[in-house]
Amino acid sequence: MAEETKDLGHLKDLAINIDAPIKMEIPSMEFRSLMILVGQNGSGKSLVLKINWAVATIISSVVNAKAMGVPVDSTVLAQHIMDNTFTDQNFNGEIIANFDNGIIELVIEKGKVVRAGVETHPLVKQVSTPIFMSTDMRTFDQIKTYFKMQKMLGSDEKMLEMYRLYDIVYVKMLEQKLKGGWNCTDGFKKAINGFTGMEKYTYDSFHIEDDDVKLLDEAGEVRSLTTFSKGEQSLINMILANA
Repeated sequence: MAEETKDLGHLKDLAINIDAPIKMEIPSMEFRSLMILVGQNGSGKSLVLKINWAVATIISSVVNAKAMGVPVDSTVLAQHIMDNTFTDQNFNGEIIANFDNGIIELVIEKGKVVRAGVETHPLVKQVSTPIFMSTDMRTFDQIKTYFKMQKMLGSDEKMLEMYRLYDIVYVKMLEQKLKGGWNCTDGFKKAINGFTGMEKYTYDSFHIEDDDVKLLDEAGEVRSLTTFSKGEQSLINMILANA
């Protein structure tokens, strides 16, 4: 582990040995800076991505809680995250994730987390929240519906009955980012204009108004992002989340 870093770092490899919800035996899956998972429907691609998000969220939550002096039971925390990440959570087996500066081992028996071992480098003090953009939160049409549901239901507990935890975390991150408006950076503009057809728009800032994410362009015109095509919405959403 590098002494000069305080970050949890990159997920280096993931080992999965489970027989439920599907049988999956992966002694070591190496994760690089860019990965594309391919396979037949039902082969477990989405499952691997959600496992990735869940273990990263568990370890980051443990680290951040300790940094704030908040007592945390990693097993109880892991149970909550697993239960609210996967529908009908019935995992059975072991998952081990190695990061640059940390490791987490989950042992789950028929959906019950019996061990959530977390070890990190002493210099790892705070970790950014992992992001997972699901198909249910890809467009701003879907995000607008989420905001309306949030206003109706009024609590995160009730929202968890309607949405998975990764969707709630993602929208909260976006909401916090756009709170008070977010001025488009040169990096955002360069990234979005790299896609054919997106250069016809101009980008000054984004903000949330009336449960709707809106774009202020360089001419001073305001436009709801729900008026863009589904593909355009997805591109803007993806790049905005990582800008």
